Amino acid sequence: MTELKCELCNLLGYCSRIRTRIATDAELSNPEFICSVRWMAYHENIPRRAWPDHLADILRDYKGVFVDGRDEVVELKTDALEYEEGLEGSEPPHAEWYRDFCNTPCAEGAKPFVREAAWERARILATLLRAKYPIRTFTWQLDVANENRFQSELCLSAAN
Repeated sequence: MTELKCELCNLLGYCSRIRTRIATDAELSNPEFICSVRWMAYHENIPRRAWPDHLADILRDYKGVFVDGRDEVVELKTDALEYEEGLEGSEPPHAEWYRDFCNTPCAEGAKPFVREAAWERARILATLLRAKYPIRTFTWQLDVANENRFQSELCLSAAN
């Protein structure tokens, strides 16, 4: 992930200047945002049973802080990733959800949504992917300005 440069940050183990915004309710209710999150997760190529450990690794390796919509430092609550009581030792928690949400891309033209029971899992997933890939995820929800075609294709279509 990120290598810390200053002595204080190395001493603390994190840098308060590296900030990742926690996914908001408005983002989680936006189908385009959900498609972007699912696309990024799908391209991670993580087996459904390995997602809890993968997300824990991202969190462990992250050297920054999480902030809310007001840019105040907050703790990313990861309780939604835990085993349900009495199910420890069985299949990883929510393996079917990871299969359906993270290991299956959105169909063309689909308007996906997040069920209420999975709302916090989706928030954690989106936030941790944002922390791991800050540059790539910056483009989530941005409109394409050039119809996503190469300039030469645009010139050819204009000439015809």
